[in-house]
Amino acid sequence: QQQQQQQQDQEQEQQHGAYAAEEDGVEPAGTEAEEQAALMQEAHAEEQRARAEAQQREAEEQAARQIEAEQAAAAAAKAKREAEEEEKRILQAWTAHKADDGLVYYFNTLTNESRWDPPPGWSEDMAAKVDKEPVPISSEPIPDTVWSEVKCEDDRVYFFNSETEEASWTVPPEVATVKARLAEEREKREAAERAERAAAAEETRRKQFAQVMAQRQRMNNTGGFGVHGQVIRAGAGGHGAHGRGQGNVRSALAVAERAGAERARQANIQRFKELLMDKGVTPFSRWEREVPKLESDPRYKLLPNLKERRAAFDDFCKNVAAEQKALKESRAQRVRNAFMDLLEEAVELEVRLLTANREEEHAKQAKKEDGMVEMEIEDQGPVTEADVAGALTMEALEKYWGNDERWKEAPPELRTQLLRERFGGAQAAADEACQYRAHIAAEAFKQLLVDTGINGSSSWTVEKENLASDPRFKAVEKGNREGLFRAFVEQAGRLEKREAEERQAKENATRRLESVAREARERQLKAAHADNLAAYSALLAETIREPPSDAASMRWVNVSARLAKDPQRRLQALGDEREAEEVFRRHCYGLLERARTAFRELVTEKLGPLVPGGAATLPRGDPAQRPPPSRHSLPEPLRFFPSAAQMLSAEPRWQRLPEDQRDREWSYAVEDILFGPRASALGDAARVPLSSALPARLITSTTEAPTGISQDPAYLREYGLASKGGGGVAEPAAMRPAPELGASASAAAAAATGGGRLPPPPPLSELGRGVEGSASLRDRDREREREREKEREREREKEREREREKERE
Repeated sequence: QQQQQQQQDQEQEQQHGAYAAEEDGVEPAGTEAEEQAALMQEAHAEEQRARAEAQQREAEEQAARQIEAEQAAAAAAKAKREAEEEEKRILQAWTAHKADDGLVYYFNTLTNESRWDPPPGWSEDMAAKVDKEPVPISSEPIPDTVWSEVKCEDDRVYFFNSETEEASWTVPPEVATVKARLAEEREKREAAERAERAAAAEETRRKQFAQVMAQRQRMNNTGGFGVHGQVIRAGAGGHGAHGRGQGNVRSALAVAERAGAERARQANIQRFKELLMDKGVTPFSRWEREVPKLESDPRYKLLPNLKERRAAFDDFCKNVAAEQKALKESRAQRVRNAFMDLLEEAVELEVRLLTANREEEHAKQAKKEDGMVEMEIEDQGPVTEADVAGALTMEALEKYWGNDERWKEAPPELRTQLLRERFGGAQAAADEACQYRAHIAAEAFKQLLVDTGINGSSSWTVEKENLASDPRFKAVEKGNREGLFRAFVEQAGRLEKREAEERQAKENATRRLESVAREARERQLKAAHADNLAAYSALLAETIREPPSDAASMRWVNVSARLAKDPQRRLQALGDEREAEEVFRRHCYGLLERARTAFRELVTEKLGPLVPGGAATLPRGDPAQRPPPSRHSLPEPLRFFPSAAQMLSAEPRWQRLPEDQRDREWSYAVEDILFGPRASALGDAARVPLSSALPARLITSTTEAPTGISQDPAYLREYGLASKGGGGVAEPAAMRPAPELGASASAAAAAATGGGRLPPPPPLSELGRGVEGSASLRDRDREREREREKEREREREKEREREREKERE
């Protein structure tokens, strides 16, 4: 081809020289010049023939080398195939059996080898077939023998003798001989076919070369350029000078025509055999039955007569397996080549379209809007395949080339494979560049959203108009803008939520720490208060050991001054003076209550044995419903307080109770002796002293109030000792005459008051509220403690509210 190109360049130079000579007025030479030109032309033709012969020899040598390479490759492939088949055959010849003791051993039917361990290549699937009986699925008779080759379901093969009904896992000798002969014949046929294909290829190359030479010769005969550009025209003498060359040309043309006809005939036979394969023709098909199926197909008429069709049919049936394989391969190659041609056409078309679009864009940009003046445009260079690879997707090709036969013949898997092979690298580069540009635009778009102040509550419909004027907004594809915006808003919302949760978690942790610290401080304060209270209680126990005997000893002002002199300052450590007073009074109540209990126990212990017949003989029950005891049956200490005082005054338990409370407590104790403990269960405030229910008799006692009581009106008003009538103190029950025995408690109370109305209930507090029981005092103390705790809780809640208000600010 390079030599032909050089020859064409030389002829063009000669032609240009001739044209230049004519323009300059130089006349061509005369007869002598023509003869010289003819000689030069003949020499040139001889040179061309020599060159053509050299090219033909080179082509023949190249064809010979190619044939040798094909033969070597075929031999190597055959050897490899034979080795694989032999290895597979030997592996398939291994069978697994069980011995009498249940152990599995392996036996090769070809080599008669036995072994206990599995042979190389043995799989678990093959081992699972040990216990299975062979199940035959096909049988193929072996020519010229009585043996048949039987294939089992598990891919094992054995041989069966139809005459003796003998079955053998090993290959019989006669079968091995026949197989070797058939393999040799098959190899010969394949070698002959390869030789025929090589000869046909060589003949095709020769015909193509002959056609090229004929075309060159025709150009020379019709006229050409001579030496130094002189025009040479074909004349009468040309036939004699070039007769031999023209004969060679005609011969070459005839050979080329025959080669073309043979190629067309072989192609038609190939298409006809493809028709037979598509219709499912088998080696046992008959021509008469298959013809009706074939006549409707256009490929049936590719062969001109019935003889050629029948010959192609018979040839196909004889070698149906090889023909099918060859036809499939040729068809696959043809489809592959056709689709590759389609891809090349698609590339060329896309290049032309992109070039036209660029030119149009350049034309538009080359003009200004006002004066249509050309502008300097940056040249982007020629359009390459890499520029259009990104647009050549499977969808785009199917859209424009889906109706092409080459597209329809190629299966989808082949299209994908060839498209990947042809444009995979370019498409990958284009996709990577496109993805990089999209990534850069997306990052710039996100930065735009950050700069604009988009947050988790922003709306696309509201913010879209504000962003539309920014170049970073326009750089993103229209279909991706809203998605990127919503993804950014969602991420910003998650970030804001996480920050709020972290902030809330910090606040909660701070509040928990404060609460823990506050509770710790409260526990410390409570512990310190409990210690101070215990120390103060110890101070009271050390300082006030006896119950108060008068109002002065119950006044807090007098007592606090004495307690304040404690060296350990236990009163000051308690802090709350009101609480200190309450604790002092509870301490006094406790001392008084213990003194009362001891006094009653003394009266019961000393006066109980004085009851005639013992206290167990007295009636029990409600004093209002019981008959009074006999007037003369009780001794005086049980009837008169002075007698009891005279009898018991030397006892410490008598002396320990304040004097103004002894009469009442004596009456309660005597009532318990006479009427049982049930009477005292009614409560001190609900019963009348015994002295008011005993026989009328004045008890020898002073009529003056106890010393220190009448002189302190404030004390009397506080503890209810002032009389409601005249401002004096209430007269003690022991100073009043008692009604007759047998009267009810109400009548006795009315008689004691000197009128018809009931006396007032006993005062709630006498000498420091001594009438109330210790249980009532404890209930009141607990109620006060609860009120103080509620007040402290309200103060803590107010403090927390102030702290939260400061944090919000």
